[in-house]
Amino acid sequence: NTSITWGISNSLKTKSPDIIYHKGDIGKEPMILIFGKNPDDVIRKISKLRSYH
Repeated sequence: NTSITWGISNSLKTKSPDIIYHKGDIGKEPMILIFGKNPDDVIRKISKLRSYH
């Protein structure tokens, strides 16, 4: 769990990202974290991503 915490902390040092993702590794599940001002903002970002697929 410390590598996940480190990765998130490291990402947040430079700027506030909208999304942090990890492709996974041995013993680590892939994950996507989506940040927003509120739940509606997160849903808007997810909807925007869906339009690319």
